[in-house]
Amino acid sequence: MVQIAKHLPIEQTDLFVPPKPENDNERNRTMPVTKLLNPEHVFRWGDLETGPEKKVQLRISGHEEKPLPVAVDGAVILGRSAQGDEENQPQVSLNDYGAQALGVSRQHVALLGRKWGIRVVDLRSKNGTYLNGAKLPPYQERILRDGDELRLGHMIIVIRFVE
Repeated sequence: MVQIAKHLPIEQTDLFVPPKPENDNERNRTMPVTKLLNPEHVFRWGDLETGPEKKVQLRISGHEEKPLPVAVDGAVILGRSAQGDEENQPQVSLNDYGAQALGVSRQHVALLGRKWGIRVVDLRSKNGTYLNGAKLPPYQERILRDGDELRLGHMIIVIRFVE
C-alpha cells in the first residue's frame, strides 16, 4: 500500500506514471496530487479468480445475449482476425462483435492465466486498452476481477468469472 497525500491510500498498481520529460526544464517539475489521481475513480475490492482452471465470460456491449466463453490457460490473445495474415491471428476473434469498426487491433490484449488469478496485458494496441476507465500502458500486467470493464478501442467488455 502506498500513501499519496494524507488520506488517499492506493494500491501500487494504481499509481500514475508520468510521461518522460521532453526537455531539461520539465525534468525536475513536480506534479500536483490533483493531476495524479482521478477524483472520479472508485477504488473497489473485487473477486480474484484462483484455481487450476480459469474460465471467463466476455459480455460485449450490444451483444449481452451471447456472452463469449473463454478458457484462460497460459496466454490467450484477443483481437480481430484478418484474412491473409495467418501469423498474427488471435486465439479469440472478436470479428463477430464488430471488432474492426470499433477499433480493435489484430492482437489487442492478452489474458494471462496465473496460479493466483487472471491478468490482462495491452499488446501495444493502436487504439488502447482501458481497465475500469484507466488506460493500460503497453506490456504491463494488471489483475482482472469479476465485473471489471475492459475497453478495447471502442468495444466495451464486462468480465465475468465462471465456475
